[in-house]
Amino acid sequence: MLSFLLAPLLAAPLSAACSEAEPVDPTAGFVPAQQGEDPEIPECDGEEFNTPSGLKYCYLARGNGEDHPGMGDTVRVDYTGWTLDGKSFDSSRIPRFPGRKVEPAEFQLGMLIDGWNEMLTLMVPGDRVLVTIPSDLAYGEKGSPPNIGPNAALVFDMELHAVLDSAPSFVAWPAAESEEAASIEKLDAGVELRVLEAGTGEPVSDERVAMMKSSCWTESGKFAFVHSFVQQPQMVATWRTLGATGQPLPFMRSLLPYAKAGARLQVRVPSSLGLKSRFPIDTIPDGANEIWMIEFPTVDAYPMPEFRIPADEELTTTASGLKYAVVREGSGRAPKASNTVLAHYSGWLTDGRSFDSSHKRGAPAAFPLRRVVPGWTEGLQLLKEGGAAIFVIPAELGYGNRSTGIITPGSTLVFYVDLLAVQ
Repeated sequence: MLSFLLAPLLAAPLSAACSEAEPVDPTAGFVPAQQGEDPEIPECDGEEFNTPSGLKYCYLARGNGEDHPGMGDTVRVDYTGWTLDGKSFDSSRIPRFPGRKVEPAEFQLGMLIDGWNEMLTLMVPGDRVLVTIPSDLAYGEKGSPPNIGPNAALVFDMELHAVLDSAPSFVAWPAAESEEAASIEKLDAGVELRVLEAGTGEPVSDERVAMMKSSCWTESGKFAFVHSFVQQPQMVATWRTLGATGQPLPFMRSLLPYAKAGARLQVRVPSSLGLKSRFPIDTIPDGANEIWMIEFPTVDAYPMPEFRIPADEELTTTASGLKYAVVREGSGRAPKASNTVLAHYSGWLTDGRSFDSSHKRGAPAAFPLRRVVPGWTEGLQLLKEGGAAIFVIPAELGYGNRSTGIITPGSTLVFYVDLLAVQ
Protein backbone atom coordinates (compact mmCIF):
# COMPACT_ATOMS: atom_id res chain seq x y z
CA MET A 1 0.00 0.00 0.00
CA LEU A 2 1.19 3.51 -0.73
CA SER A 3 2.28 5.55 2.23
CA PHE A 4 0.52 8.84 2.79
CA LEU A 5 3.59 11.05 2.85
CA LEU A 6 5.85 9.72 0.15
CA ALA A 7 8.35 12.57 0.39
CA PRO A 8 7.55 15.96 1.86
CA LEU A 9 9.85 17.68 -0.60
CA LEU A 10 10.96 16.89 -4.10
CA ALA A 11 14.68 16.95 -4.77
CA ALA A 12 14.22 19.59 -7.43
CA PRO A 13 15.78 23.00 -8.06
CA LEU A 14 14.23 25.89 -6.18
CA SER A 15 12.77 23.64 -3.48
CA ALA A 16 13.04 25.18 -0.05
CA ALA A 17 13.26 22.87 2.95
CA CYS A 18 10.33 22.95 5.37
CA SER A 19 12.62 22.01 8.24
CA GLU A 20 16.18 22.68 9.33
CA ALA A 21 17.59 20.44 6.58
CA GLU A 22 20.08 21.92 4.15
CA PRO A 23 18.46 23.53 1.06
CA VAL A 24 18.43 21.43 -2.07
CA ASP A 25 21.31 22.30 -4.40
CA PRO A 26 19.61 24.14 -7.30
CA THR A 27 22.52 23.48 -9.66
CA ALA A 28 22.30 19.68 -9.61
CA GLY A 29 22.82 18.37 -13.13
CA PHE A 30 23.22 21.86 -14.63
CA VAL A 31 26.76 22.66 -15.73
CA PRO A 32 26.85 25.95 -17.66
CA ALA A 33 30.42 25.31 -18.82
CA GLN A 34 29.15 22.32 -20.82
CA GLN A 35 26.39 24.36 -22.40
CA GLY A 36 28.51 27.19 -23.77
CA GLU A 37 28.24 30.82 -22.72
CA ASP A 38 25.89 31.81 -19.92
CA PRO A 39 22.55 33.05 -21.26
CA GLU A 40 22.22 36.79 -20.88
CA ILE A 41 19.74 38.41 -18.53
CA PRO A 42 16.98 39.79 -20.76
CA GLU A 43 16.26 43.50 -20.97
CA CYS A 44 13.00 44.70 -19.47
CA ASP A 45 11.82 48.12 -20.65
CA GLY A 46 8.42 48.10 -18.98
CA GLU A 47 7.28 49.39 -15.63
CA GLU A 48 8.99 47.90 -12.58
CA PHE A 49 6.84 46.77 -9.67
CA ASN A 50 7.86 46.37 -6.04
CA THR A 51 6.16 44.20 -3.43
CA PRO A 52 6.20 44.96 0.32
CA SER A 53 8.36 41.87 0.87
CA GLY A 54 11.12 43.17 -1.41
CA LEU A 55 10.50 41.55 -4.82
CA LYS A 56 11.22 43.71 -7.85
CA TYR A 57 9.76 42.60 -11.17
CA CYS A 58 8.67 43.67 -14.62
CA TYR A 59 6.78 41.92 -17.38
CA LEU A 60 8.49 40.46 -20.44
CA ALA A 61 5.10 39.19 -21.71
CA ARG A 62 1.54 39.32 -20.41
CA GLY A 63 -0.95 36.47 -20.28
CA ASN A 64 -4.66 36.75 -20.91
CA GLY A 65 -6.00 34.70 -18.01
CA GLU A 66 -7.45 35.87 -14.73
CA ASP A 67 -6.80 32.87 -12.48
CA HIS A 68 -3.76 33.19 -10.25
CA PRO A 69 -2.29 30.00 -8.76
CA GLY A 70 -2.63 29.65 -5.01
CA MET A 71 -0.48 28.02 -2.38
CA GLY A 72 -0.30 24.29 -2.94
CA ASP A 73 -1.25 24.49 -6.62
CA THR A 74 0.87 22.65 -9.17
CA VAL A 75 2.23 24.82 -11.99
CA ARG A 76 4.22 24.34 -15.18
CA VAL A 77 6.95 26.94 -15.68
CA ASP A 78 10.05 27.75 -17.67
CA TYR A 79 12.81 29.68 -15.94
CA THR A 80 16.44 30.73 -15.94
CA GLY A 81 18.26 31.99 -12.85
CA TRP A 82 21.30 34.22 -12.40
CA THR A 83 23.31 35.72 -9.60
CA LEU A 84 23.64 39.51 -9.80
CA ASP A 85 26.97 39.22 -11.63
CA GLY A 86 25.17 37.61 -14.58
CA LYS A 87 26.29 34.04 -13.91
CA SER A 88 23.53 31.53 -14.67
CA PHE A 89 23.11 28.75 -12.10
CA ASP A 90 19.94 26.95 -13.26
CA SER A 91 17.57 26.80 -16.21
CA SER A 92 14.70 24.67 -17.45
CA ARG A 93 15.51 25.88 -20.96
CA ILE A 94 18.82 24.00 -21.15
CA PRO A 95 19.15 20.18 -20.91
CA ARG A 96 19.99 19.18 -17.36
CA PHE A 97 21.85 16.12 -18.63
CA PRO A 98 23.42 15.41 -22.02
CA GLY A 99 20.79 14.16 -24.44
CA ARG A 100 17.90 14.92 -22.06
CA LYS A 101 14.85 16.51 -23.65
CA VAL A 102 14.26 20.14 -22.70
CA GLU A 103 10.84 20.60 -21.15
CA PRO A 104 9.20 22.97 -18.65
CA ALA A 105 9.45 22.24 -14.94
CA GLU A 106 6.51 21.43 -12.67
CA PHE A 107 6.41 22.68 -9.08
CA GLN A 108 3.99 23.17 -6.21
CA LEU A 109 3.62 26.58 -4.67
CA GLY A 110 4.57 26.48 -1.03
CA MET A 111 7.36 23.99 -1.64
CA LEU A 112 9.67 26.58 -3.24
CA ILE A 113 11.79 29.45 -2.04
CA ASP A 114 9.64 32.27 -0.69
CA GLY A 115 10.37 34.61 -3.60
CA TRP A 116 9.10 32.05 -6.09
CA ASN A 117 6.03 31.26 -4.02
CA GLU A 118 5.08 34.93 -3.90
CA MET A 119 5.92 35.75 -7.52
CA LEU A 120 3.88 32.88 -8.92
CA THR A 121 0.77 33.93 -6.98
CA LEU A 122 1.00 37.31 -8.76
CA MET A 123 1.11 35.73 -12.23
CA VAL A 124 -1.46 34.23 -14.57
CA PRO A 125 -0.77 31.67 -17.32
CA GLY A 126 1.04 33.36 -20.17
CA ASP A 127 2.86 35.84 -17.94
CA ARG A 128 6.62 36.06 -18.24
CA VAL A 129 8.49 38.19 -15.73
CA LEU A 130 12.00 39.25 -14.86
CA VAL A 131 12.19 39.27 -11.07
CA THR A 132 14.93 40.14 -8.59
CA ILE A 133 14.59 38.18 -5.34
CA PRO A 134 16.39 39.42 -2.22
CA SER A 135 18.42 36.88 -0.29
CA ASP A 136 15.96 36.65 2.59
CA LEU A 137 13.35 35.37 0.12
CA ALA A 138 15.85 33.02 -1.53
CA TYR A 139 18.58 31.00 0.24
CA GLY A 140 19.44 33.52 2.93
CA GLU A 141 22.60 33.44 5.01
CA LYS A 142 23.47 29.85 4.10
CA GLY A 143 23.22 30.28 0.34
CA SER A 144 23.30 27.13 -1.74
CA PRO A 145 26.92 26.22 -2.49
CA PRO A 146 28.79 26.11 -4.72
CA ASN A 147 27.11 28.62 -7.05
CA ILE A 148 24.89 30.65 -4.71
CA GLY A 149 26.78 32.33 -1.92
CA PRO A 150 25.56 33.62 1.43
CA ASN A 151 23.11 36.54 1.33
CA ALA A 152 22.92 36.40 -2.47
CA ALA A 153 20.12 38.16 -4.32
CA LEU A 154 18.96 36.28 -7.42
CA VAL A 155 17.46 37.20 -10.79
CA PHE A 156 14.97 34.95 -12.58
CA ASP A 157 13.31 34.98 -15.97
CA MET A 158 10.08 33.11 -15.12
CA GLU A 159 7.29 32.10 -17.50
CA LEU A 160 4.07 30.55 -16.18
CA HIS A 161 2.60 28.17 -18.76
CA ALA A 162 -0.25 26.56 -16.86
CA VAL A 163 -1.83 25.74 -13.52
CA LEU A 164 -2.00 21.95 -13.66
CA ASP A 165 -3.77 21.17 -10.43
CA SER A 166 -5.40 23.19 -7.68
CA ALA A 167 -4.91 22.31 -4.04
CA PRO A 168 -7.80 22.50 -1.56
CA SER A 169 -7.94 26.13 -0.48
CA PHE A 170 -8.02 27.35 3.10
CA VAL A 171 -11.31 27.93 4.90
CA ALA A 172 -11.20 29.59 8.31
CA TRP A 173 -12.31 27.43 11.22
CA PRO A 174 -15.60 28.84 12.54
CA ALA A 175 -15.75 30.75 15.77
CA ALA A 176 -17.36 28.88 18.66
CA GLU A 177 -20.37 31.21 18.73
CA SER A 178 -21.01 31.14 14.97
CA GLU A 179 -23.80 29.25 13.17
CA GLU A 180 -21.21 27.20 11.28
CA ALA A 181 -19.86 25.83 14.57
CA ALA A 182 -23.04 23.82 14.99
CA SER A 183 -21.96 21.53 12.14
CA ILE A 184 -18.70 20.50 13.81
CA GLU A 185 -18.45 16.80 14.66
CA LYS A 186 -16.22 15.46 17.42
CA LEU A 187 -14.05 12.52 16.38
CA ASP A 188 -11.54 10.46 18.36
CA ALA A 189 -8.61 11.98 20.29
CA GLY A 190 -9.80 15.57 20.00
CA VAL A 191 -10.04 15.66 16.18
CA GLU A 192 -12.90 17.87 14.93
CA LEU A 193 -14.59 17.62 11.54
CA ARG A 194 -16.73 19.87 9.34
CA VAL A 195 -18.33 18.37 6.25
CA LEU A 196 -18.34 21.17 3.69
CA GLU A 197 -19.76 18.94 0.96
CA ALA A 198 -21.00 15.43 1.69
CA GLY A 199 -20.26 13.86 -1.70
CA THR A 200 -22.25 11.10 -3.33
CA GLY A 201 -22.19 7.34 -3.76
CA GLU A 202 -20.52 4.67 -1.68
CA PRO A 203 -17.53 5.51 0.55
CA VAL A 204 -14.07 4.03 0.17
CA SER A 205 -13.71 0.32 0.95
CA ASP A 206 -11.36 -2.56 0.27
CA GLU A 207 -12.76 -2.65 -3.27
CA ARG A 208 -13.21 1.08 -3.84
CA VAL A 209 -10.24 3.42 -4.24
CA ALA A 210 -10.61 7.10 -3.34
CA MET A 211 -8.37 9.76 -4.82
CA MET A 212 -7.59 12.29 -2.11
CA LYS A 213 -6.20 15.82 -2.24
CA SER A 214 -5.23 17.54 0.99
CA SER A 215 -3.61 20.70 2.25
CA CYS A 216 -2.49 21.63 5.75
CA TRP A 217 -2.63 25.14 7.23
CA THR A 218 -2.18 26.90 10.52
CA GLU A 219 -5.33 28.21 12.19
CA SER A 220 -4.36 31.71 11.07
CA GLY A 221 -4.37 30.56 7.43
CA LYS A 222 -0.64 30.19 6.83
CA PHE A 223 0.14 27.46 4.32
CA ALA A 224 2.12 24.53 5.71
CA PHE A 225 1.90 21.56 3.38
CA VAL A 226 0.06 20.04 0.44
CA HIS A 227 -0.16 16.42 -0.50
CA SER A 228 -1.89 14.66 -3.32
CA PHE A 229 -0.13 11.60 -4.68
CA VAL A 230 3.33 13.15 -4.47
CA GLN A 231 1.97 16.26 -6.15
CA GLN A 232 -1.23 14.67 -7.52
CA PRO A 233 -4.14 12.75 -5.98
CA GLN A 234 -3.24 10.17 -3.36
CA MET A 235 -4.83 6.76 -3.09
CA VAL A 236 -6.84 6.00 0.02
CA ALA A 237 -7.56 2.30 0.47
CA THR A 238 -7.52 0.13 3.58
CA TRP A 239 -6.45 2.72 6.15
CA ARG A 240 -8.31 0.74 8.80
CA THR A 241 -5.62 -1.96 8.63
CA LEU A 242 -2.81 0.41 9.55
CA GLY A 243 -1.23 0.44 12.97
CA ALA A 244 -1.29 3.49 15.19
CA THR A 245 2.16 4.52 13.98
CA GLY A 246 1.59 3.57 10.34
CA GLN A 247 1.06 6.00 7.55
CA PRO A 248 -1.03 7.89 6.70
CA LEU A 249 -1.42 10.10 9.75
CA PRO A 250 -3.63 8.14 12.16
CA PHE A 251 -6.45 10.68 12.32
CA MET A 252 -7.21 10.02 8.66
CA ARG A 253 -8.59 6.58 9.42
CA SER A 254 -11.56 8.27 11.06
CA LEU A 255 -12.37 9.99 7.76
CA LEU A 256 -13.11 6.73 5.90
CA PRO A 257 -16.91 6.94 6.35
CA TYR A 258 -16.85 10.41 4.76
CA ALA A 259 -14.69 9.46 1.75
CA LYS A 260 -17.29 9.76 -1.00
CA ALA A 261 -16.87 11.15 -4.50
CA GLY A 262 -17.02 14.95 -4.41
CA ALA A 263 -16.75 15.21 -0.63
CA ARG A 264 -14.98 18.23 0.87
CA LEU A 265 -13.91 18.11 4.51
CA GLN A 266 -12.31 20.50 6.98
CA VAL A 267 -10.52 18.90 9.91
CA ARG A 268 -8.96 20.52 12.97
CA VAL A 269 -6.21 18.26 14.27
CA PRO A 270 -4.44 18.52 17.64
CA SER A 271 -0.67 18.94 17.44
CA SER A 272 -0.10 15.47 18.89
CA LEU A 273 -1.77 13.84 15.87
CA GLY A 274 -0.88 16.21 13.05
CA LEU A 275 1.92 16.70 10.58
CA LYS A 276 4.12 18.50 13.11
CA SER A 277 4.07 15.37 15.30
CA ARG A 278 6.13 13.56 12.65
CA PHE A 279 7.97 16.20 10.67
CA PRO A 280 9.77 19.39 11.75
CA ILE A 281 7.57 21.75 9.71
CA ASP A 282 8.77 25.24 10.58
CA THR A 283 5.58 26.99 9.47
CA ILE A 284 3.51 25.17 12.13
CA PRO A 285 4.10 26.50 15.67
CA ASP A 286 4.92 23.93 18.33
CA GLY A 287 1.78 22.67 20.05
CA ALA A 288 -0.56 24.33 17.54
CA ASN A 289 -3.66 22.82 16.00
CA GLU A 290 -3.57 22.14 12.27
CA ILE A 291 -6.36 22.84 9.79
CA TRP A 292 -6.60 20.21 7.06
CA MET A 293 -8.62 20.79 3.90
CA ILE A 294 -9.42 17.46 2.25
CA GLU A 295 -11.17 16.63 -1.01
CA PHE A 296 -12.13 13.31 -2.60
CA PRO A 297 -12.48 13.94 -6.36
CA THR A 298 -13.37 10.35 -7.20
CA VAL A 299 -14.14 7.01 -5.57
CA ASP A 300 -13.98 4.12 -8.04
CA ALA A 301 -13.76 0.34 -8.07
CA TYR A 302 -10.96 -1.33 -10.04
CA PRO A 303 -11.79 -5.05 -10.26
CA MET A 304 -9.23 -7.61 -11.34
CA PRO A 305 -9.24 -7.62 -15.18
CA GLU A 306 -9.42 -10.80 -17.20
CA PHE A 307 -6.50 -11.88 -19.32
CA ARG A 308 -7.02 -11.03 -22.98
CA ILE A 309 -4.80 -10.41 -25.99
CA PRO A 310 -6.70 -8.21 -28.44
CA ALA A 311 -6.97 -9.29 -32.07
CA ASP A 312 -4.46 -7.73 -34.47
CA GLU A 313 -7.09 -5.40 -35.92
CA GLU A 314 -7.76 -4.00 -32.42
CA LEU A 315 -4.11 -3.22 -31.78
CA THR A 316 -2.11 -0.17 -32.80
CA THR A 317 1.61 -0.76 -33.32
CA THR A 318 4.09 2.05 -32.67
CA ALA A 319 7.42 2.55 -34.42
CA SER A 320 9.22 0.83 -31.54
CA GLY A 321 7.10 -2.32 -31.82
CA LEU A 322 4.82 -1.68 -28.84
CA LYS A 323 1.25 -2.82 -29.46
CA TYR A 324 -1.67 -1.36 -27.57
CA ALA A 325 -5.45 -1.13 -27.47
CA VAL A 326 -7.20 1.67 -25.58
CA VAL A 327 -9.88 0.22 -23.32
CA ARG A 328 -11.07 3.52 -21.87
CA GLU A 329 -10.24 7.06 -22.90
CA GLY A 330 -9.04 9.29 -20.08
CA SER A 331 -9.78 12.98 -19.65
CA GLY A 332 -6.99 14.22 -17.38
CA ARG A 333 -3.29 14.89 -17.88
CA ALA A 334 -1.08 12.76 -20.10
CA PRO A 335 2.24 11.89 -18.42
CA LYS A 336 5.68 12.64 -19.75
CA ALA A 337 8.70 10.41 -19.31
CA SER A 338 9.83 12.64 -16.43
CA ASN A 339 6.60 12.13 -14.46
CA THR A 340 5.70 9.73 -11.70
CA VAL A 341 2.36 7.99 -12.20
CA LEU A 342 -0.15 6.12 -10.05
CA ALA A 343 -1.52 3.03 -11.81
CA HIS A 344 -3.44 -0.18 -11.24
CA TYR A 345 -2.11 -2.97 -13.42
CA SER A 346 -1.98 -6.70 -14.07
CA GLY A 347 0.64 -8.52 -16.15
CA TRP A 348 0.66 -11.91 -17.87
CA LEU A 349 2.76 -13.96 -20.19
CA THR A 350 1.15 -14.69 -23.56
CA ASP A 351 -0.04 -18.09 -22.28
CA GLY A 352 -2.12 -16.34 -19.60
CA ARG A 353 0.13 -16.98 -16.61
CA SER A 354 0.02 -14.02 -14.22
CA PHE A 355 3.35 -12.69 -12.93
CA ASP A 356 2.36 -9.42 -11.21
CA SER A 357 -0.83 -7.57 -10.30
CA SER A 358 -1.56 -4.50 -8.19
CA HIS A 359 -5.25 -5.40 -8.63
CA LYS A 360 -4.64 -8.58 -6.65
CA ARG A 361 -2.77 -6.63 -3.97
CA GLY A 362 -5.66 -4.17 -3.67
CA ALA A 363 -3.51 -1.04 -3.97
CA PRO A 364 -2.29 0.97 -6.98
CA ALA A 365 1.44 1.47 -7.42
CA ALA A 366 3.39 4.70 -7.88
CA PHE A 367 6.53 4.72 -10.01
CA PRO A 368 8.65 7.11 -12.11
CA LEU A 369 8.23 6.43 -15.82
CA ARG A 370 11.99 6.60 -16.35
CA ARG A 371 12.46 3.60 -14.04
CA VAL A 372 10.24 1.02 -15.70
CA VAL A 373 10.66 -1.15 -18.79
CA PRO A 374 10.70 0.85 -22.06
CA GLY A 375 7.30 -0.49 -23.11
CA TRP A 376 5.76 1.05 -19.99
CA THR A 377 7.61 4.33 -20.39
CA GLU A 378 6.27 4.65 -23.92
CA GLY A 379 2.83 3.16 -23.36
CA LEU A 380 1.76 5.19 -20.34
CA GLN A 381 2.49 8.39 -22.27
CA LEU A 382 -0.24 7.35 -24.73
CA LEU A 383 -2.89 7.56 -21.99
CA LYS A 384 -4.52 10.31 -19.96
CA GLU A 385 -5.56 10.19 -16.33
CA GLY A 386 -8.63 7.99 -16.00
CA GLY A 387 -7.72 5.98 -19.10
CA ALA A 388 -6.99 2.27 -19.44
CA ALA A 389 -5.24 0.17 -22.07
CA ILE A 390 -3.89 -3.26 -22.88
CA PHE A 391 -0.21 -3.31 -23.83
CA VAL A 392 1.49 -6.12 -25.71
CA ILE A 393 5.17 -5.52 -25.06
CA PRO A 394 7.83 -7.35 -27.09
CA ALA A 395 10.88 -8.63 -25.24
CA GLU A 396 13.13 -5.82 -26.46
CA LEU A 397 10.80 -3.31 -24.76
CA GLY A 398 10.39 -5.50 -21.69
CA TYR A 399 13.00 -7.62 -19.95
CA GLY A 400 14.93 -8.61 -23.07
CA ASN A 401 17.16 -11.59 -22.45
CA ARG A 402 16.89 -11.27 -18.70
CA SER A 403 14.98 -13.68 -16.51
CA THR A 404 12.87 -12.69 -13.51
CA GLY A 405 10.46 -15.06 -11.79
CA ILE A 406 8.39 -16.85 -14.42
CA ILE A 407 9.46 -14.33 -17.06
CA THR A 408 12.03 -16.11 -19.21
CA PRO A 409 14.45 -14.51 -21.70
CA GLY A 410 12.71 -13.26 -24.84
CA SER A 411 9.23 -13.17 -23.27
CA THR A 412 6.46 -11.01 -24.70
CA LEU A 413 4.43 -9.39 -21.90
CA VAL A 414 0.76 -8.48 -21.76
CA PHE A 415 -0.46 -5.76 -19.39
CA TYR A 416 -3.82 -4.25 -18.51
CA VAL A 417 -3.19 -0.79 -17.03
CA ASP A 418 -5.50 1.76 -15.37
CA LEU A 419 -3.80 5.19 -15.23
CA LEU A 420 -5.15 6.85 -12.08
CA ALA A 421 -2.99 9.96 -11.70
CA VAL A 422 0.06 11.82 -12.95
CA GLN A 423 2.63 13.65 -10.86
